[in-house]
Order: sequence, then structure tokens, then C-alpha cells
Amino acid sequence: MTLVRDISAAVSDGYQAAITLVFGVSFKIVYLLSTMVAIELLKGGDIIPSPLIAVMSLPFFIVMFLRRRQKKSFKLRDT
Repeated sequence: MTLVRDISAAVSDGYQAAITLVFGVSFKIVYLLSTMVAIELLKGGDIIPSPLIAVMSLPFFIVMFLRRRQKKSFKLRDT
């Protein structure tokens, strides 16, 4: 019976960590983008779009990596 309780606690902890990770990363990306724009505007220079595009595309590549890793993990777990 204790094994069942341990599994539910582990799943709950996993979801809490995932939510913290997603919202924490989202906030950091928005903060980084706004800081980059604010610094350029305060300096009086033009906003260069290439760093902004790089920062905005990073989550896409992270999700692609996680999806590919998830498929392999599930395949290994099932064998």
C-alpha cells in the first residue's frame, strides 16, 4: 500500500516541477526580451532584431528536443 502512495506523491512532485519550470522559463524569456529592447532604446540606438529572434526561437528548439527525447524514453521504457 505504501508503494501506491509513493507513486502519487512522485507524480504530484513531477507536475509541480514542470509547472514551475514552464512558468519560470516563460517569465525569464519575457524579462530578457524586454530588457534587451529597453537597453537599446535607452542607448538611443536601433533595435537589432537578430538577438530578439534568437531568444524567441529558443523555446521552439527546446520543445523539439524534449519531444524527440520523450519518444525515445517511452520506447526504452516499454521494452
